[in-house]
Amino acid sequence: YLEVIERESQRGAELTRKILAYARRQPLALQLLDLNTVLSEILEILKRILGEHIRIKTALAPELEPIEADPTALEQILMNLAINARDAMPKGGTLTVKTYRKTVRWRSPWVSPGEYAVLEVGDTGVGMDEETLSRIFDPFFTTKERGSGLGLWVVYGLVRQHRGTITVQSERDRGTTFHIYFPIAKEAERKPSKPEAQAQGMAKGTGTILVVEDEPSLRELLREVLKEHGYRPLLAKDGKEGLRILREREGTVDLVVTDIVMPKMGGKELFEEAKDLYPHIPFLFISGYAPPEEVQSFIAERDLPFMVKPFGPLEFLSKVREILSLRVDKRPQRG
Repeated sequence: YLEVIERESQRGAELTRKILAYARRQPLALQLLDLNTVLSEILEILKRILGEHIRIKTALAPELEPIEADPTALEQILMNLAINARDAMPKGGTLTVKTYRKTVRWRSPWVSPGEYAVLEVGDTGVGMDEETLSRIFDPFFTTKERGSGLGLWVVYGLVRQHRGTITVQSERDRGTTFHIYFPIAKEAERKPSKPEAQAQGMAKGTGTILVVEDEPSLRELLREVLKEHGYRPLLAKDGKEGLRILREREGTVDLVVTDIVMPKMGGKELFEEAKDLYPHIPFLFISGYAPPEEVQSFIAERDLPFMVKPFGPLEFLSKVREILSLRVDKRPQRG
């Protein structure tokens, strides 16, 4: 009995290590970027994700100097902060996104002297008390009933990888505001560079991809992203519908992207049923919550691909391309 407990604990710990490593190890593909341009593109997506009850207000400084950053990482940072703000405004409110240039002349515990492009993200939500505020960047700390506790920790890690700084101000019932300081690129660094990471992530692909997701807005967004980039998306709202589509398609689906917790049939059950029919079909699991312990063990022991919501189109497309390329590499050679 003790051996079983120890084994299951080790499996859960292994998934935890993988999730943390995933957030830490992402290599940045730095390039010169106009912060306002990147933000404008992401904000168009956020308008659909956040819902009509959230008003988005922007104030982007004109002629902001370029920064050296990874567009996929910027996408993750804003997506995570926006989803966090949405959850803090269940009855609706305003999400404010600002950019401006700031000169820091004196060293402080938070920011070193220098020239910065500042990204400010604020909400009119429930706010936080001092105890919560002191722990928001800790991994797995969450005040949400079904939260993963990874969103803000990922944001903090990505900001630090950019040699940046993030600060936060919050008051109960008065909202929360994050300030992210990105160093402005020095003159010597401002030479033309090809946006390789963005081009690679946004390149056209091929293949039929089944998206199994019970949240309609995300399901439709993934459909549009996949279709726009050359893939043939199929949609299902739960595991049972997904399994029916797999049977109808008779093994012609190249990848299944599935949420973990869904009504009628979850992602784990779908995986088990599908593998009996089509053993070689790859799966990508996605979830905005910490998976149940049995699912953690299931994912860890099989080394299955896993993405933590929220994620942006660049990150998602890169993961899809990576999984499909592995599948091609493993196909037996003919002749």
